[in-house]
Formats: sequence, structure tokens, C-alpha cells
Amino acid sequence: MGLKFRKRGIENFLDLLGSESVSPGGGTAAALTAALGLALVEMTARINAKKKLKNSPGKAAKIKNARERMENLMERDAAVFLRLSAFYKKKDKGPGYQTALKNAAAVPFEICERAVQGLGWAKQEFAFTGRWLKSDLLEAVVLLEAAFESGRLNVEINLNEITDKKFVSKTRSSLLALEKEIRVLKKGF
Repeated sequence: MGLKFRKRGIENFLDLLGSESVSPGGGTAAALTAALGLALVEMTARINAKKKLKNSPGKAAKIKNARERMENLMERDAAVFLRLSAFYKKKDKGPGYQTALKNAAAVPFEICERAVQGLGWAKQEFAFTGRWLKSDLLEAVVLLEAAFESGRLNVEINLNEITDKKFVSKTRSSLLALEKEIRVLKKGF
């Protein structure tokens, strides 16, 4: 199975996501959800920049880069899960399995980080976004928060089997900090 999701149409991707294949799955869907949210923030930033509102030059380009990173993470998540699932078939729980678990946790963790970053950009845009565009920005907030929660679930499922206590503790602490940041950011909407 080729993982070049960007080269597939949305219908083809959704058919693959809905198939009996183990990958792509929830992590890939989380990255797509974040990409959709970031695209709406990007659109808002571009429209606000065109209206010469308080938009710093290049903000839309930064948001686009983050969105494109999500597209890459869709493919990466599917690939790391396929590697992890190979260990399930072998019933191998050795060092390679632990590395695969950490890699499978790292991708959704980055999705969480980028979703929070996207919420920060959305909050910056909100104060000077016109009333018709605010609904798009608020939808971006919903999508980015959903991407965070979906990513967090995928991180946690992998952390539950990782034996490196320091890695688990550090990752959970970082997730908690990101959750707190979301609560602070959401107060601005």
C-alpha cells in the first residue's frame, strides 16, 4: 500500500480509512483534522492580511507550512503504525518494539503540539476578524481541539506499553502542559 495520501483523492483516502486495513487509522485522521483546522486559520489570516488588518507579514505562510507538515504526518503516522503492528503479529516485545511504540507516540504528540500552535494563531486572528469570517475561525478552533484530543488518545495508547518510565513521565507532563495551554487559549474566543 502506498502512503502518498496527498496524491489520492479525498474519496479514495476516505475509502482506505474506512477499510479493514489497520492503517491509516485514528492518528492519520487526527492529522487530517488538524490540517483542516489549520487551513481555516490560514484562510482567515490571508483574508485579514488582504484587508490590511493587524496581520504580520508571512503569518499565512507559517500556517501553511504547519498545515503541510500535518499532511506529511498523515503519511508518517500510517507508516509508523504499520511498523508497530508488525511486532503484534510476531508477538515480539523486545527493544525494537519499545522503539516502535515511542515512534508511534511521537507522531500524534507532534499533532498535539501543532494543534495548540494553530489555536494560538487562531486566537491572534480572532480579535480583528470580521463577523462573517469568525464562524470559520471558530470552526478551526473546534477542529484543532478535536485533533489535539485525537492525537492525545493515540499518544496515551502507546505510552501504556512503553517501559521507559522517564519517557512516559516526560511525555505525559508535556501533554498536560499543552492541555493547560488550550484552556488558556480558548478563553479568548
